[in-house]
Amino acid sequence: MLILIAVVFYSLPLYALGTSDNEASLLLVSGVWEGRLSVGSASLRLAFAINLTEDGKAVATMDSLDQGVKGIPIASVAFDGQTLTLNVTAIGGSYEGTLNASADGIEGFWKQGGRSFPLSLKLKDGSRVDTTKDAKQDAEPVIRDDGSAAQNPVVAAPARPQEPKPPFPYESKNLRLKAMDGVELAGTLVLPEGQGPFPAALLVSGSGAQDRDETIYGHKPFWVIADYLARRGIATLRLDDRGVGESQGDFATSTTLDFAADAEAAIEFLRAYPGVNTGKVGIIGHSEGAIIAAMLASKVLELAFAVLLAGPGVVGEELLYQQQAALAGAYGLGPEAIQSARKINQALYNVAKRSDTPENLRAELISVYLSFLPVGEDETTKAKARQDAELTAEQLLSPWFRTFLVLDPQAYLKDLKLPVLAMNGTKDLQVPYQENLEAIKKGLDAAGNARYSIVELPGLNHLFQSATTGLPDEYSQIEESFSEVALKKIGDWLAKILGL
Repeated sequence: MLILIAVVFYSLPLYALGTSDNEASLLLVSGVWEGRLSVGSASLRLAFAINLTEDGKAVATMDSLDQGVKGIPIASVAFDGQTLTLNVTAIGGSYEGTLNASADGIEGFWKQGGRSFPLSLKLKDGSRVDTTKDAKQDAEPVIRDDGSAAQNPVVAAPARPQEPKPPFPYESKNLRLKAMDGVELAGTLVLPEGQGPFPAALLVSGSGAQDRDETIYGHKPFWVIADYLARRGIATLRLDDRGVGESQGDFATSTTLDFAADAEAAIEFLRAYPGVNTGKVGIIGHSEGAIIAAMLASKVLELAFAVLLAGPGVVGEELLYQQQAALAGAYGLGPEAIQSARKINQALYNVAKRSDTPENLRAELISVYLSFLPVGEDETTKAKARQDAELTAEQLLSPWFRTFLVLDPQAYLKDLKLPVLAMNGTKDLQVPYQENLEAIKKGLDAAGNARYSIVELPGLNHLFQSATTGLPDEYSQIEESFSEVALKKIGDWLAKILGL
Protein backbone atom coordinates (compact mmCIF):
# COMPACT_ATOMS: atom_id res chain seq x y z
CA MET A 1 0.00 0.00 0.00
CA LEU A 2 1.00 3.67 -0.08
CA ILE A 3 2.46 3.22 -3.56
CA LEU A 4 0.82 6.30 -5.00
CA ILE A 5 1.83 8.54 -2.13
CA ALA A 6 5.53 9.30 -2.10
CA VAL A 7 6.13 9.16 1.66
CA VAL A 8 9.65 7.81 1.11
CA PHE A 9 9.35 4.10 0.51
CA TYR A 10 6.71 2.10 -1.31
CA SER A 11 4.88 0.08 1.29
CA LEU A 12 2.90 -3.08 0.51
CA PRO A 13 2.11 -4.54 3.91
CA LEU A 14 -0.88 -6.75 3.42
CA TYR A 15 -2.29 -6.18 -0.01
CA ALA A 16 -2.55 -9.10 -2.36
CA LEU A 17 -1.84 -7.67 -5.78
CA GLY A 18 -3.00 -8.87 -9.17
CA THR A 19 -5.56 -8.89 -11.93
CA SER A 20 -8.86 -10.62 -12.52
CA ASP A 21 -10.99 -11.04 -15.61
CA ASN A 22 -14.60 -10.34 -16.57
CA GLU A 23 -16.71 -12.04 -19.24
CA ALA A 24 -17.68 -8.92 -21.22
CA SER A 25 -15.69 -7.89 -24.26
CA LEU A 26 -12.75 -5.70 -23.28
CA LEU A 27 -11.67 -4.73 -26.78
CA LEU A 28 -13.37 -1.34 -26.61
CA VAL A 29 -11.41 -0.33 -23.50
CA SER A 30 -8.08 -1.92 -24.40
CA GLY A 31 -5.15 0.46 -24.84
CA VAL A 32 -3.58 3.27 -22.82
CA TRP A 33 -5.93 5.80 -21.21
CA GLU A 34 -4.52 9.09 -19.95
CA GLY A 35 -5.98 11.77 -17.71
CA ARG A 36 -5.20 14.47 -15.16
CA LEU A 37 -6.41 14.07 -11.58
CA SER A 38 -7.05 17.32 -9.69
CA VAL A 39 -6.64 17.20 -5.91
CA GLY A 40 -7.19 20.61 -4.36
CA SER A 41 -4.95 23.07 -6.17
CA ALA A 42 -2.65 20.33 -7.47
CA SER A 43 -2.96 17.97 -10.44
CA LEU A 44 -1.44 14.59 -11.23
CA ARG A 45 -1.10 12.87 -14.61
CA LEU A 46 -2.28 9.25 -14.58
CA ALA A 47 -2.17 6.54 -17.24
CA PHE A 48 -4.00 3.20 -17.26
CA ALA A 49 -2.77 0.48 -19.66
CA ILE A 50 -5.37 -2.22 -20.36
CA ASN A 51 -3.88 -5.06 -22.38
CA LEU A 52 -5.37 -8.32 -23.62
CA THR A 53 -3.78 -11.74 -23.50
CA GLU A 54 -4.12 -14.11 -26.43
CA ASP A 55 -7.19 -15.70 -24.84
CA GLY A 56 -8.91 -12.33 -24.39
CA LYS A 57 -8.26 -11.79 -20.68
CA ALA A 58 -7.29 -8.44 -19.21
CA VAL A 59 -3.90 -7.51 -17.78
CA ALA A 60 -3.77 -3.91 -16.56
CA THR A 61 -1.39 -1.49 -14.86
CA MET A 62 -1.42 2.13 -13.72
CA ASP A 63 1.29 4.81 -13.94
CA SER A 64 1.50 7.98 -11.86
CA LEU A 65 3.59 9.94 -14.37
CA ASP A 66 4.37 13.04 -12.31
CA GLN A 67 5.48 10.93 -9.36
CA GLY A 68 7.58 8.60 -11.51
CA VAL A 69 5.67 5.54 -10.25
CA LYS A 70 5.04 2.96 -12.98
CA GLY A 71 3.50 -0.46 -13.33
CA ILE A 72 1.13 -0.35 -10.35
CA PRO A 73 -0.92 -3.55 -10.80
CA ILE A 74 -4.67 -3.18 -11.33
CA ALA A 75 -6.38 -5.93 -9.35
CA SER A 76 -9.52 -6.23 -11.46
CA VAL A 77 -10.95 -4.89 -14.72
CA ALA A 78 -14.70 -4.95 -15.38
CA PHE A 79 -16.54 -3.60 -18.42
CA ASP A 80 -20.24 -4.12 -19.04
CA GLY A 81 -20.34 -2.46 -22.46
CA GLN A 82 -20.68 1.06 -21.09
CA THR A 83 -19.11 1.32 -17.63
CA LEU A 84 -15.44 0.58 -16.94
CA THR A 85 -14.41 -0.30 -13.37
CA LEU A 86 -10.77 -0.61 -12.29
CA ASN A 87 -9.80 -1.71 -8.77
CA VAL A 88 -6.23 -0.66 -7.90
CA THR A 89 -5.74 -2.85 -4.84
CA ALA A 90 -2.12 -1.84 -4.27
CA ILE A 91 -3.00 1.75 -3.32
CA GLY A 92 -6.57 1.32 -2.07
CA GLY A 93 -8.04 3.18 -5.05
CA SER A 94 -10.58 2.54 -7.78
CA TYR A 95 -11.87 4.17 -10.96
CA GLU A 96 -15.33 3.97 -12.49
CA GLY A 97 -16.31 5.75 -15.69
CA THR A 98 -18.58 5.67 -18.73
CA LEU A 99 -17.22 5.17 -22.24
CA ASN A 100 -18.39 7.80 -24.75
CA ALA A 101 -20.12 7.04 -28.05
CA SER A 102 -16.91 7.31 -30.09
CA ALA A 103 -15.12 4.95 -27.69
CA ASP A 104 -12.13 7.27 -27.27
CA GLY A 105 -12.99 8.96 -23.98
CA ILE A 106 -14.20 8.00 -20.51
CA GLU A 107 -15.88 10.27 -17.96
CA GLY A 108 -15.79 9.09 -14.37
CA PHE A 109 -14.43 9.34 -10.83
CA TRP A 110 -11.28 8.21 -9.05
CA LYS A 111 -11.98 7.05 -5.46
CA GLN A 112 -9.36 6.79 -2.74
CA GLY A 113 -9.31 7.27 1.01
CA GLY A 114 -13.10 7.52 1.17
CA ARG A 115 -13.20 10.50 -1.24
CA SER A 116 -14.15 10.84 -4.89
CA PHE A 117 -12.42 12.99 -7.57
CA PRO A 118 -13.56 13.64 -11.17
CA LEU A 119 -11.23 12.06 -13.72
CA SER A 120 -11.63 12.20 -17.49
CA LEU A 121 -9.58 9.77 -19.57
CA LYS A 122 -8.58 9.98 -23.23
CA LEU A 123 -7.42 7.04 -25.33
CA LYS A 124 -3.79 7.35 -26.40
CA ASP A 125 -3.56 7.30 -30.20
CA GLY A 126 -2.59 3.93 -31.64
CA SER A 127 -2.73 2.08 -28.33
CA ARG A 128 -5.96 0.10 -28.79
CA VAL A 129 -5.75 -3.61 -29.63
CA ASP A 130 -6.65 -4.38 -33.27
CA THR A 131 -9.19 -7.20 -33.43
CA THR A 132 -7.72 -8.81 -36.55
CA LYS A 133 -5.44 -11.80 -36.13
CA ASP A 134 -2.60 -10.29 -38.18
CA ALA A 135 -2.73 -7.04 -36.28
CA LYS A 136 -2.52 -8.90 -32.97
CA GLN A 137 0.52 -10.78 -34.13
CA ASP A 138 2.25 -7.63 -35.40
CA ALA A 139 1.15 -5.20 -32.70
CA GLU A 140 3.75 -2.56 -31.90
CA PRO A 141 4.57 -1.72 -28.27
CA VAL A 142 3.02 1.46 -26.92
CA ILE A 143 5.54 4.25 -26.31
CA ARG A 144 4.88 6.38 -23.24
CA ASP A 145 5.52 10.13 -23.03
CA ASP A 146 8.85 9.52 -21.30
CA GLY A 147 10.05 7.35 -24.18
CA SER A 148 9.74 4.02 -22.37
CA ALA A 149 7.94 1.10 -23.98
CA ALA A 150 4.73 -0.05 -22.36
CA GLN A 151 3.74 -3.69 -22.37
CA ASN A 152 2.59 -4.86 -25.81
CA PRO A 153 -1.23 -4.86 -25.88
CA VAL A 154 -1.18 -8.56 -26.77
CA VAL A 155 0.82 -10.63 -24.31
CA ALA A 156 1.12 -14.32 -23.60
CA ALA A 157 -0.79 -15.48 -20.54
CA PRO A 158 1.65 -16.20 -17.69
CA ALA A 159 2.29 -19.84 -16.87
CA ARG A 160 0.40 -20.83 -13.73
CA PRO A 161 0.89 -24.61 -13.67
CA GLN A 162 -0.72 -25.11 -10.24
CA GLU A 163 -4.10 -23.71 -11.28
CA PRO A 164 -6.53 -26.62 -10.76
CA LYS A 165 -7.88 -28.26 -13.89
CA PRO A 166 -10.82 -30.65 -14.37
CA PRO A 167 -11.91 -33.28 -13.72
CA PHE A 168 -12.21 -32.34 -10.05
CA PRO A 169 -12.62 -35.07 -7.41
CA TYR A 170 -14.86 -32.84 -5.30
CA GLU A 171 -17.99 -30.70 -5.52
CA SER A 172 -17.81 -26.89 -5.88
CA LYS A 173 -20.86 -24.76 -5.15
CA ASN A 174 -21.15 -21.02 -5.80
CA LEU A 175 -23.37 -19.54 -3.09
CA ARG A 176 -24.39 -16.41 -1.22
CA LEU A 177 -24.68 -15.68 2.49
CA LYS A 178 -25.74 -12.75 4.66
CA ALA A 179 -23.24 -10.70 6.62
CA MET A 180 -24.22 -9.42 10.06
CA ASP A 181 -25.32 -6.07 8.63
CA GLY A 182 -27.41 -7.72 5.90
CA VAL A 183 -24.88 -7.32 3.08
CA GLU A 184 -24.85 -10.31 0.71
CA LEU A 185 -21.47 -12.01 0.31
CA ALA A 186 -20.70 -14.37 -2.56
CA GLY A 187 -18.30 -17.29 -2.48
CA THR A 188 -17.47 -20.89 -3.30
CA LEU A 189 -17.89 -23.92 -1.07
CA VAL A 190 -15.84 -27.03 -1.86
CA LEU A 191 -16.96 -30.40 -0.47
CA PRO A 192 -14.70 -33.47 -0.82
CA GLU A 193 -15.81 -36.72 -2.37
CA GLY A 194 -17.11 -39.42 -0.09
CA GLN A 195 -19.29 -39.70 2.95
CA GLY A 196 -19.43 -36.64 5.21
CA PRO A 197 -19.67 -34.84 7.46
CA PHE A 198 -16.30 -33.23 6.61
CA PRO A 199 -14.01 -30.96 8.60
CA ALA A 200 -13.97 -27.49 7.05
CA ALA A 201 -11.96 -24.28 6.89
CA LEU A 202 -12.90 -20.69 6.06
CA LEU A 203 -10.20 -19.03 3.93
CA VAL A 204 -9.68 -15.33 4.75
CA SER A 205 -7.61 -13.20 2.35
CA GLY A 206 -5.16 -10.38 2.96
CA SER A 207 -5.99 -6.69 2.76
CA GLY A 208 -6.98 -4.94 -0.42
CA ALA A 209 -9.94 -5.69 -2.66
CA GLN A 210 -9.66 -9.47 -2.87
CA ASP A 211 -11.77 -11.95 -4.78
CA ARG A 212 -12.49 -15.43 -3.46
CA ASP A 213 -9.35 -16.90 -5.07
CA GLU A 214 -7.14 -14.11 -3.67
CA THR A 215 -6.10 -13.51 -7.29
CA ILE A 216 -2.58 -12.10 -7.43
CA TYR A 217 -0.82 -11.36 -10.73
CA GLY A 218 -2.79 -14.18 -12.34
CA HIS A 219 -2.05 -16.53 -9.42
CA LYS A 220 -5.05 -17.95 -7.55
CA PRO A 221 -3.54 -19.20 -4.27
CA PHE A 222 -6.82 -19.74 -2.43
CA TRP A 223 -8.12 -21.93 -5.24
CA VAL A 224 -4.88 -23.91 -5.10
CA ILE A 225 -5.27 -24.34 -1.32
CA ALA A 226 -8.96 -25.29 -1.60
CA ASP A 227 -8.18 -27.87 -4.30
CA TYR A 228 -5.36 -29.38 -2.22
CA LEU A 229 -7.39 -29.60 0.99
CA ALA A 230 -10.39 -31.12 -0.79
CA ARG A 231 -8.16 -33.93 -2.01
CA ARG A 232 -7.21 -34.53 1.63
CA GLY A 233 -10.83 -34.66 2.82
CA ILE A 234 -11.23 -31.07 4.09
CA ALA A 235 -14.01 -28.75 2.90
CA THR A 236 -13.37 -25.03 2.37
CA LEU A 237 -15.36 -21.81 1.98
CA ARG A 238 -13.79 -18.79 0.28
CA LEU A 239 -15.49 -15.43 -0.36
CA ASP A 240 -15.24 -12.28 -2.44
CA ASP A 241 -14.58 -9.34 -0.09
CA ARG A 242 -17.52 -7.01 0.46
CA GLY A 243 -17.75 -4.66 -2.50
CA VAL A 244 -15.61 -6.97 -4.64
CA GLY A 245 -16.60 -9.46 -7.34
CA GLU A 246 -20.13 -10.70 -6.72
CA SER A 247 -20.31 -9.53 -3.09
CA GLN A 248 -22.34 -6.48 -2.12
CA GLY A 249 -21.19 -3.68 0.15
CA ASP A 250 -18.75 -0.77 0.10
CA PHE A 251 -15.12 -1.83 0.17
CA ALA A 252 -13.69 1.70 0.34
CA THR A 253 -15.23 2.49 3.74
CA SER A 254 -14.62 -0.96 5.28
CA THR A 255 -11.99 -1.79 7.90
CA THR A 256 -10.40 -4.94 9.30
CA LEU A 257 -13.17 -5.01 11.90
CA ASP A 258 -15.82 -5.14 9.16
CA PHE A 259 -14.02 -7.98 7.38
CA ALA A 260 -13.74 -9.84 10.70
CA ALA A 261 -17.51 -9.53 11.19
CA ASP A 262 -18.03 -10.91 7.68
CA ALA A 263 -15.73 -13.84 8.49
CA GLU A 264 -17.70 -14.57 11.66
CA ALA A 265 -20.94 -14.72 9.67
CA ALA A 266 -19.24 -17.06 7.19
CA ILE A 267 -18.11 -19.36 10.01
CA GLU A 268 -21.67 -19.63 11.29
CA PHE A 269 -22.90 -20.34 7.76
CA LEU A 270 -20.26 -23.03 7.28
CA ARG A 271 -21.09 -24.69 10.58
CA ALA A 272 -24.75 -25.00 9.65
CA TYR A 273 -24.13 -26.30 6.13
CA PRO A 274 -25.19 -29.92 5.44
CA GLY A 275 -22.21 -32.22 5.08
CA VAL A 276 -19.92 -30.12 7.31
CA ASN A 277 -18.76 -31.43 10.69
CA THR A 278 -19.86 -28.66 13.06
CA GLY A 279 -17.24 -29.58 15.66
CA LYS A 280 -14.33 -29.48 13.20
CA VAL A 281 -14.62 -26.05 11.60
CA GLY A 282 -11.59 -23.74 11.64
CA ILE A 283 -10.08 -20.76 9.87
CA ILE A 284 -7.08 -20.20 7.59
CA GLY A 285 -6.02 -16.56 7.15
CA HIS A 286 -3.32 -15.00 4.99
CA SER A 287 -1.60 -11.74 6.00
CA GLU A 288 -4.33 -9.39 7.30
CA GLY A 289 -6.56 -12.47 7.13
CA ALA A 290 -4.33 -14.04 9.79
CA ILE A 291 -5.14 -11.16 12.16
CA ILE A 292 -8.82 -11.80 11.45
CA ALA A 293 -8.28 -15.51 12.15
CA ALA A 294 -6.83 -14.62 15.55
CA MET A 295 -9.72 -12.23 16.21
CA LEU A 296 -12.30 -14.91 15.54
CA ALA A 297 -10.42 -17.65 17.36
CA SER A 298 -10.31 -15.45 20.48
CA LYS A 299 -14.04 -14.78 20.25
CA VAL A 300 -15.61 -17.93 18.80
CA LEU A 301 -14.60 -20.55 21.35
CA GLU A 302 -15.85 -23.51 19.36
CA LEU A 303 -13.36 -23.14 16.48
CA ALA A 304 -11.30 -26.29 15.95
CA PHE A 305 -8.11 -24.66 14.63
CA ALA A 306 -6.50 -21.49 13.25
CA VAL A 307 -3.80 -21.33 10.57
CA LEU A 308 -1.93 -18.01 10.36
CA LEU A 309 -0.15 -17.61 7.00
CA ALA A 310 2.34 -14.71 6.96
CA GLY A 311 0.44 -13.22 9.86
CA PRO A 312 1.51 -10.05 11.67
CA GLY A 313 2.34 -10.43 15.36
CA VAL A 314 3.00 -6.74 16.06
CA VAL A 315 0.83 -3.63 16.05
CA GLY A 316 0.07 -2.26 12.57
CA GLU A 317 2.27 0.83 12.85
CA GLU A 318 5.30 -1.23 13.86
CA LEU A 319 4.65 -3.66 11.00
CA LEU A 320 4.78 -0.73 8.55
CA TYR A 321 8.18 0.31 9.90
CA GLN A 322 9.46 -3.27 9.67
CA GLN A 323 8.21 -3.63 6.14
CA GLN A 324 9.52 -0.27 4.97
CA ALA A 325 12.98 -1.13 6.31
CA ALA A 326 12.95 -4.62 4.78
CA LEU A 327 11.86 -3.40 1.35
CA ALA A 328 14.24 -0.45 1.38
CA GLY A 329 17.16 -2.68 2.38
CA ALA A 330 16.32 -5.14 -0.39
CA TYR A 331 16.32 -2.25 -2.87
CA GLY A 332 19.78 -1.23 -1.67
CA LEU A 333 19.05 1.76 0.59
CA GLY A 334 21.28 2.24 3.62
CA PRO A 335 20.50 2.56 7.36
CA GLU A 336 20.61 6.37 7.31
CA ALA A 337 17.97 6.63 4.59
CA ILE A 338 15.81 4.02 6.33
CA GLN A 339 15.97 5.90 9.63
CA SER A 340 15.16 9.17 7.92
CA ALA A 341 12.10 7.61 6.30
CA ARG A 342 10.94 6.23 9.63
CA LYS A 343 11.18 9.69 11.19
CA ILE A 344 8.96 11.17 8.47
CA ASN A 345 6.43 8.37 8.56
CA GLN A 346 6.28 8.39 12.34
CA ALA A 347 5.39 12.08 12.33
CA LEU A 348 2.63 11.44 9.77
CA TYR A 349 1.26 8.38 11.57
CA ASN A 350 1.11 10.28 14.87
CA VAL A 351 -1.25 12.76 13.23
CA ALA A 352 -3.32 10.07 11.46
CA LYS A 353 -3.93 8.26 14.78
CA ARG A 354 -5.33 11.32 16.55
CA SER A 355 -9.00 11.99 17.19
CA ASP A 356 -10.04 15.16 15.37
CA THR A 357 -12.14 16.29 12.45
CA PRO A 358 -11.04 15.01 9.02
CA GLU A 359 -10.51 18.61 7.89
CA ASN A 360 -8.13 19.40 10.76
CA LEU A 361 -6.22 16.14 10.38
CA ARG A 362 -5.92 16.62 6.61
CA ALA A 363 -4.53 20.14 7.03
CA GLU A 364 -2.02 19.01 9.66
CA LEU A 365 -0.87 16.01 7.61
CA ILE A 366 -0.20 18.27 4.63
CA SER A 367 1.70 20.68 6.84
CA VAL A 368 3.81 17.92 8.43
CA TYR A 369 4.58 16.36 5.06
CA LEU A 370 5.70 19.68 3.57
CA SER A 371 7.81 20.48 6.65
CA PHE A 372 10.18 17.64 5.78
CA LEU A 373 10.80 18.88 2.25
CA PRO A 374 13.54 21.35 1.32
CA VAL A 375 12.23 24.86 0.68
CA GLY A 376 12.34 25.85 -3.00
CA GLU A 377 11.15 28.86 -4.95
CA ASP A 378 10.27 27.00 -8.15
CA GLU A 379 6.48 27.06 -8.53
CA THR A 380 6.37 23.73 -10.37
CA THR A 381 8.31 22.04 -7.56
CA LYS A 382 6.03 23.60 -4.97
CA ALA A 383 2.90 22.45 -6.79
CA LYS A 384 4.19 18.89 -7.07
CA ALA A 385 5.10 18.80 -3.37
CA ARG A 386 1.63 20.04 -2.52
CA GLN A 387 -0.10 17.40 -4.65
CA ASP A 388 2.05 14.67 -3.09
CA ALA A 389 1.15 15.96 0.38
CA GLU A 390 -2.58 16.02 -0.42
CA LEU A 391 -2.55 12.49 -1.82
CA THR A 392 -0.60 11.30 1.23
CA ALA A 393 -3.19 12.83 3.54
CA GLU A 394 -6.06 11.19 1.66
CA GLN A 395 -4.57 7.73 2.05
CA LEU A 396 -3.53 8.11 5.67
CA LEU A 397 -7.05 9.20 6.60
CA SER A 398 -8.83 6.24 4.99
CA PRO A 399 -10.91 4.23 7.51
CA TRP A 400 -8.92 1.06 6.80
CA PHE A 401 -5.52 2.68 7.31
CA ARG A 402 -6.41 4.47 10.55
CA THR A 403 -7.80 1.22 11.95
CA PHE A 404 -4.80 -0.79 10.83
CA LEU A 405 -2.27 1.60 12.42
CA VAL A 406 -3.48 0.79 15.93
CA LEU A 407 -4.56 -2.82 15.40
CA ASP A 408 -2.62 -5.08 17.79
CA PRO A 409 -2.65 -8.87 17.17
CA GLN A 410 -1.38 -9.43 20.72
CA ALA A 411 -4.80 -8.43 22.04
CA TYR A 412 -6.19 -11.58 20.41
CA LEU A 413 -3.23 -13.99 20.45
CA LYS A 414 -3.08 -13.91 24.26
CA ASP A 415 -6.55 -15.47 24.40
CA LEU A 416 -6.02 -18.34 21.93
CA LYS A 417 -6.31 -21.79 23.48
CA LEU A 418 -7.08 -23.78 20.31
CA PRO A 419 -4.53 -25.49 18.01
CA VAL A 420 -2.63 -22.83 16.01
CA LEU A 421 -0.26 -23.19 13.08
CA ALA A 422 1.75 -20.04 12.25
CA MET A 423 3.85 -20.16 9.06
CA ASN A 424 5.98 -17.63 7.26
CA GLY A 425 8.63 -17.59 4.55
CA THR A 426 12.15 -16.39 5.29
CA LYS A 427 12.08 -14.11 2.22
CA ASP A 428 8.87 -12.34 3.22
CA LEU A 429 9.56 -8.59 3.04
CA GLN A 430 5.96 -7.53 3.69
CA VAL A 431 5.59 -9.33 7.02
CA PRO A 432 9.21 -10.02 8.07
CA TYR A 433 9.26 -13.52 9.47
CA GLN A 434 11.58 -13.31 12.49
CA GLU A 435 9.97 -10.38 14.27
CA ASN A 436 6.41 -11.52 13.61
CA LEU A 437 6.75 -15.24 14.29
CA GLU A 438 8.52 -14.37 17.56
CA ALA A 439 5.69 -12.00 18.46
CA ILE A 440 3.06 -14.62 17.64
CA LYS A 441 4.91 -17.14 19.83
CA LYS A 442 5.03 -14.58 22.64
CA GLY A 443 1.28 -14.05 22.44
CA LEU A 444 0.48 -17.77 22.38
CA ASP A 445 2.81 -18.41 25.31
CA ALA A 446 1.01 -15.67 27.24
CA ALA A 447 -2.22 -17.55 26.52
CA GLY A 448 -0.75 -20.73 28.03
CA ASN A 449 -1.33 -22.41 24.67
CA ALA A 450 0.50 -25.73 24.43
CA ARG A 451 -1.03 -26.69 21.08
CA TYR A 452 0.71 -24.41 18.60
CA SER A 453 3.34 -24.90 15.92
CA ILE A 454 5.62 -22.16 14.52
CA VAL A 455 7.11 -22.91 11.08
CA GLU A 456 9.76 -20.99 9.14
CA LEU A 457 9.87 -21.91 5.46
CA PRO A 458 13.25 -21.17 3.85
CA GLY A 459 13.23 -19.26 0.57
CA LEU A 460 9.49 -18.46 0.45
CA ASN A 461 8.10 -14.93 0.00
CA HIS A 462 4.95 -13.26 1.31
CA LEU A 463 2.82 -15.26 -1.13
CA PHE A 464 4.57 -18.55 -0.21
CA GLN A 465 6.33 -18.74 -3.55
CA SER A 466 9.91 -19.97 -3.93
CA ALA A 467 11.66 -16.61 -4.40
CA THR A 468 15.07 -15.13 -5.11
CA THR A 469 14.81 -11.66 -3.54
CA GLY A 470 11.37 -11.71 -1.94
CA LEU A 471 10.56 -8.34 -3.54
CA PRO A 472 7.00 -7.78 -4.86
CA ASP A 473 8.59 -7.27 -8.30
CA GLU A 474 9.05 -11.06 -8.48
CA TYR A 475 5.47 -12.09 -7.73
CA SER A 476 4.29 -12.04 -11.32
CA GLN A 477 7.48 -13.60 -12.70
CA ILE A 478 7.32 -16.76 -10.56
CA GLU A 479 5.28 -19.59 -12.08
CA GLU A 480 4.59 -21.22 -8.70
CA SER A 481 1.39 -19.98 -7.06
CA PHE A 482 1.81 -21.57 -3.62
CA SER A 483 4.69 -23.77 -2.52
CA GLU A 484 4.00 -27.50 -2.46
CA VAL A 485 6.11 -27.66 0.71
CA ALA A 486 3.84 -25.11 2.38
CA LEU A 487 0.72 -26.93 1.20
CA LYS A 488 1.97 -30.20 2.68
CA LYS A 489 2.82 -28.52 5.99
CA ILE A 490 -0.75 -27.22 6.24
CA GLY A 491 -2.30 -30.53 5.15
CA ASP A 492 -0.20 -32.70 7.47
CA TRP A 493 -0.81 -30.43 10.46
CA LEU A 494 -4.56 -30.36 9.86
CA ALA A 495 -4.67 -34.14 9.39
CA LYS A 496 -3.02 -34.56 12.78
CA ILE A 497 -5.21 -31.99 14.56
CA LEU A 498 -8.43 -33.31 13.01
CA GLY A 499 -7.59 -36.97 13.32
CA LEU A 500 -7.92 -37.66 9.61
